[in-house]
Amino acid sequence: MIYLSWFCFVAAITFTVVSFFTSQKALEDQLDYARRYYLDYEDEVLGLNSKFNKATNWINIAGIIFLLIGLILNSLFVFINYERVNTMSNKIIGAMDGAIVNKMQSVSLTTKGATTIPLQAIPVNPQGGAVIPSMQKLPSTLPKTTDK
Repeated sequence: MIYLSWFCFVAAITFTVVSFFTSQKALEDQLDYARRYYLDYEDEVLGLNSKFNKATNWINIAGIIFLLIGLILNSLFVFINYERVNTMSNKIIGAMDGAIVNKMQSVSLTTKGATTIPLQAIPVNPQGGAVIPSMQKLPSTLPKTTDK
């Protein structure tokens, strides 16, 4: 039933879109009739009705009919399935026999977060450790080199 209602909705949309095309063609015909009547003085076009105008009227009626049928079928589908859901909701079929979820564990309120290692104090008068060499003095004159 739901597929038939979807078909009717699609048909209604399709008829509506096609009616845009036929309506545009009917307007073009009416403009041609107006030009021929007012500018070319052709009296025989005064009572003419475009075939596209007639087609647009029939297509619009078909679109409305398909829309109404689709709405009726969709409403019937919802009504029938709503009754079925009410009868199913009274049955207990073991859906509550799922996995057991673990309970939360309590946390001590005195300890907040991870324990940290205390910082070491920096000595005021450091003794020991690595020996820093003193700067060596360069000679004032460099030795002469002999080139041969």
